[in-house]
Amino acid sequence: MGAPETQGLGVRFAANLVLPAATLAGYFVGGAWTWAGFVAYLVCYVAIDAAAPHDLHEPPRTAGLLRDVLLFAQLPLVAVCWLWFAALFRVGGGYDLFGAAASLTVTIAINGTVTAHELVHRTSSPASLAAGRLLLAFILDAAFSIEHVYGQHARVATADDAATARRGENVYAFFWRSTTRSFVSAWAIEAERLARRRHALWSWHNRNLRGVGLSLLLIVVSVAIGGLAAGAAFVAVAVFAKFFLEMTNYVEHYGLVRAPGTPVAQRHSWDTAARFSAIGMFNLGRHAAHHMKGNQPYWALPLAGGAPKMLSGVPASAIIAAVPPVWFRMMRSRLARWDRDCASDGERTLLGIPNRRGVRSG
Repeated sequence: MGAPETQGLGVRFAANLVLPAATLAGYFVGGAWTWAGFVAYLVCYVAIDAAAPHDLHEPPRTAGLLRDVLLFAQLPLVAVCWLWFAALFRVGGGYDLFGAAASLTVTIAINGTVTAHELVHRTSSPASLAAGRLLLAFILDAAFSIEHVYGQHARVATADDAATARRGENVYAFFWRSTTRSFVSAWAIEAERLARRRHALWSWHNRNLRGVGLSLLLIVVSVAIGGLAAGAAFVAVAVFAKFFLEMTNYVEHYGLVRAPGTPVAQRHSWDTAARFSAIGMFNLGRHAAHHMKGNQPYWALPLAGGAPKMLSGVPASAIIAAVPPVWFRMMRSRLARWDRDCASDGERTLLGIPNRRGVRSG
């Protein structure tokens, strides 16, 4: 465990800078080096998570400026990577652009959406919300800032939650269902808010429309810099990065259930203490604690001893989920353990299995 003052400053979370640094270095050198960001992702977020001891740091007792600086630094870093990517289409082509696209995808997925997830929970800070929604525009889904905060956190692990994967549902079917239902939910939440404030639905006051406008602006700028090919490539990158986000949702909640109206507990999210997932994803792996108190800053999230555990870190678990037969086989025993040791009688009834008094639901 590092020195208390180092933890207080949040220096260890600077590991989050690895991906944009590798991506930009690869763009600068060119050639096969354009894959550098993607390779760094595999090494740090998959290999190190699998090999390194778990991160068991307790939250620091005091706030540290660097932790917030690291959050807001992600927006210009992602923006520079995106602009440079578009500019590559003016000077080159071929397979190197595939490497550039792969590196930008993981940079947006990790440094963009993970950071945005933290920022949009800071609902009392206009600057945080603006930065978070702009980062989400890079995955064409600024509506996530509405549905996740006001929708999923209220409905998590229930049948009404679009972002909770059902048992036996593969990640590809989940991607489509979660994306479409989440947008519909975000639109309904925003319509209700606008009605309360007596604003027109089709107006600048609609945050969903502003989010769509931001994404369209990013596409237009991509075309202006690198031509139609750059615009099309950016859309493809954005869709793949959005898929990364939904894969994260998938592994964080797969197969868990909660009876509507009951409190959210640690058992309703899969947790991980994988080391690089912790320091490189702003403690996203401490997801059970996050759902217990959504407005708690990332650095203050405690370890949730009572939460079920993921197969590995978030990215490695997502890679396993990309092969559904393997995922289902590996999760079967974990779900059986959750049913036996964690589920309440009401949750066991929802699953159609005997409760602890031997009563089976009808």
